[in-house]
Amino acid sequence: AALVPTFSFGLKLCCYTVRYEEPLVVEDLTAGVRVDVPLTTRYMKILETAIRGRPDQWLWYHDRWKQLRLGGVLA
Repeated sequence: AALVPTFSFGLKLCCYTVRYEEPLVVEDLTAGVRVDVPLTTRYMKILETAIRGRPDQWLWYHDRWKQLRLGGVLA
């Protein structure tokens, strides 16, 4: 199945715009690019571009500093 990167951006109260990127079709890729790491890298570049274009629209749910809050050591 194709992976279609899709992003939703808030414009104003109760108004959004949805942007669809070009689909990533695994069958169209060469055998060397089909493995997980290069495919993930391609997707992450698309995601990074979207975040850099509208950083005010991005939320980070990961508790990045949990170890420090709990007195642990970061690895």
